[in-house]
Amino acid sequence: MTLSRLSAVARLISIVASFNFVVGGSALAQEAQSKNKDTDDSKPRPLTIDEMVGEWTASKIGDDQSSKTKIRLKTDETGKRLILEAKYKDWEQEGAVKDGKVVFTRKPTADQMSDKAPKWAREDIQNQGELKWKLALKGERRSKEAHLDGEWFPGEFEWRTAKGAHPDLPLPMDKQVRYLGPGKPLAIEFKKPMPKFFLYAKCVGGLQPIDEFYLGVPTLVEAQFEPEYDSGEYPITLKSGDQELKLTARKIDKKGIVFRTDLFVPGKTTAQNDSSSASKPNK
Repeated sequence: MTLSRLSAVARLISIVASFNFVVGGSALAQEAQSKNKDTDDSKPRPLTIDEMVGEWTASKIGDDQSSKTKIRLKTDETGKRLILEAKYKDWEQEGAVKDGKVVFTRKPTADQMSDKAPKWAREDIQNQGELKWKLALKGERRSKEAHLDGEWFPGEFEWRTAKGAHPDLPLPMDKQVRYLGPGKPLAIEFKKPMPKFFLYAKCVGGLQPIDEFYLGVPTLVEAQFEPEYDSGEYPITLKSGDQELKLTARKIDKKGIVFRTDLFVPGKTTAQNDSSSASKPNK
């Protein structure tokens, strides 16, 4: 098969997934990476908003280093803001994402607050509307890993009851509750696997490794994880200027180390590629 090269502009298509990437055969990729200061794994750098997208697993929450709590980040329709999905899905981004930093807030209900405070105090502070939970996060790539570290501010308030009043059922005139501020922060750390990316063109003799896209040639992206990725799918987005093509890499081995997308054709629209993927499964 003769491969028709893309134009210089089209060859600038970049893979933007959940991490910085390596494309092509390992020797070529490593050589190119060593010459590019922007992809120097020895130097920490902030994650881009696209790199922050995906599922994260907690490695530390306060003093608990055995937590396996998971959160998921995804972009909204503008691609400029993040949506946080965890146990609660009503977190709201505060401000803009900048240099890998993002802040989320939500107002907990009385039942979601610590039961160290009596229910009446929690209900009163909820009605005041001042107390909110705050997550201040920073995404960073360092030591060839993606880290999402930060602090959780649980909010703090105090309550009082008049002398002799029932602590759990005080009369309205015998109780007082006051919001104090964001509270003492709890350190949190999340991680997610760092894949390397490889391109393959479908040729007569089978899949051929390539280091750039070729116009009209069926292609797939392979993501390799170390350690394994604990999910059956991994989202990948190809971007060229203002255009993008969203793909899904699916696990092809039992351990979750190798993931591959369906075949797509550079130069075709998203709808055309979706149609091709449905009629020509990846082999």
